[in-house]
Amino acid sequence: MLGEEGLQLVAGRPPYPTSPAVLRHVSRDCLVSYGGCRYSIPAEWAGKNVWVRAVTGDRIVVSAKGQVISEQPLEPTLKRTVITDSHYASLRGRSQ
Repeated sequence: MLGEEGLQLVAGRPPYPTSPAVLRHVSRDCLVSYGGCRYSIPAEWAGKNVWVRAVTGDRIVVSAKGQVISEQPLEPTLKRTVITDSHYASLRGRSQ
């Protein structure tokens, strides 16, 4: 029966997520910890919880409320902080 369905594998991708998503809290400085490194997240998510998961072995995806909020290269070196300038754009020009 399966042969009759004509299903095909998506090239280079497993048929299901192979790494579990983990719940993380975004710090006040818009960073989330994953796999021994810290990654910036858009500023509006500071203080909130998000789901983080490695995909394809070289990227991480951060999601919340059913939407992807950030996708970044997975940092191979431990104890690094990966900053994406655009994540802080909404904070520019705000008075303290």
